[in-house]
Amino acid sequence: MEKKMNESGSFSVLNTVKFSDLNLKDFVLVLHYALRFVRNFLKHMVREMESANWDIEAFVNAIQPCVIFSNGNHKAFMYESFVCREILSGFNDPVFSIEQILPGEKHHRRIFFFEEFKRLKSANLMHFVKQNPDSLLGKFLRSKYLQFVHPKMEFSFSRNLNQRKMVNFGEFPGTEFFKMFAEIGRRIWLLHCLAFSFDNEVRIFQVKQSAKFSEVYMESVVEDIFTMDFRVIILYFETPTRLFWSTSFFRHKPMLF
Repeated sequence: MEKKMNESGSFSVLNTVKFSDLNLKDFVLVLHYALRFVRNFLKHMVREMESANWDIEAFVNAIQPCVIFSNGNHKAFMYESFVCREILSGFNDPVFSIEQILPGEKHHRRIFFFEEFKRLKSANLMHFVKQNPDSLLGKFLRSKYLQFVHPKMEFSFSRNLNQRKMVNFGEFPGTEFFKMFAEIGRRIWLLHCLAFSFDNEVRIFQVKQSAKFSEVYMESVVEDIFTMDFRVIILYFETPTRLFWSTSFFRHKPMLF
């Protein structure tokens, strides 16, 4: 687990983020820091599926039916789309809709979220949530685990629902699968805290299915896309497409299939 975390980026890269000098480069840094671990988790999840004799093709079709891949390796982006869609749901709410909005003046709220960012960026994650199960991070991890991991998925991986029972009772399992999921949650929570530390709001949104492809805001994994004989439409996106800050925007790289 420690090796996987190191491969996906050291916590030390976050030490350059300062409240007095926040900018979009900081947000992009933390975004990429989070997404690197999402990809590590996906590799682990797919191995678990293969060990449990899942029909991977059926899983892909369940995420988004009727997608024709020009390259079989592009299916990995479908898994990433699924994870990002679930884990980022509710991102624009200050507390991910896990409880009522935090009261208080905006500047105080900014300070609260940045202090949360500083406190959690290098904390021992499992020790922290076990000692603080009713913290915002603890509630976030429980909510997202129960939303993301279907009971049938958990049972196929471990042949029981013990982890789900523990999470329902406010506990945090020590299995590798849960630890990896929790680390994704921590990194997304850090990104969320940073977003609400800005003076101007940083928000995400997803382009709707069937929208036209735009080379201004999007990047295709298919070469020579404009030489094709049919109208290009968007089936789904891997990650947030645009992150708005005041009147500026950061162009990320959603994937077209």
